[in-house]
Amino acid sequence: MLGGALTYVYPQLANAVGLGLWAIPLSFFLILFLVRLMLAPFWVLRDEQETRAETQTKLDSLLAPRPLILFVKARKSPTFRPSRVVAAKVPAGELIQAWFENRPALPSDGSVARQIGAIVSFRSPETDNPLFQVHGQWAKSTAPNHVGFKGTTPTLDLNPGALCAKLIIALKYPSDSDAFAYSAESLQNHIDGRNPGLRLPPGEYDVTVEIRGVNVDQQFALRLSNSGDETGLALSQDPRASQP
Repeated sequence: MLGGALTYVYPQLANAVGLGLWAIPLSFFLILFLVRLMLAPFWVLRDEQETRAETQTKLDSLLAPRPLILFVKARKSPTFRPSRVVAAKVPAGELIQAWFENRPALPSDGSVARQIGAIVSFRSPETDNPLFQVHGQWAKSTAPNHVGFKGTTPTLDLNPGALCAKLIIALKYPSDSDAFAYSAESLQNHIDGRNPGLRLPPGEYDVTVEIRGVNVDQQFALRLSNSGDETGLALSQDPRASQP
């Protein structure tokens, strides 16, 4: 408005006023450009520091001592339990276990697998239909190389080394053709572990074991075979899967 008033009163100032009106925004953008140009090195340095810190955090995470759980073998054995009728122990079925070791790249206190639990899922490979899943039970071992145990626990700590954690997968009685997935819940209602809801008729089954705990989250693909006869159960790593 002031520029318009000036050009009305002094027409000879029209060109100067026009240039002045353009000079104001140009000056603003020039000052803004110069400020951004001066600050650009600081912004680049800040971005570089943030990227370096993020990269270092990821590198530290990769190099940190972590547990590394590996499936090493399967073991099976007939087991016995105390009888409520006679003094001698009576057969408690054949158990098959998946044995796992902790083999970290850099064994240390930080690579202890702490409070690891397992979810065991069963699936029919022929139809690929999920059957059921159970909370896995670890055997409280009586000796490093024994299938026998004095009790079970849903979680345990696994130190780096040659000692195995023994996860009970299934049980079968020699007189039966069916096997049964092993679970603590089953034993509450079925003292012999023959839970009809966890029945495994003769055949093969895909077994997925998910082991989770402090700093541990791993999955294993196994194959369980129930022959249906006296030869009992067999367990192996699924040839289609590879360990981490």
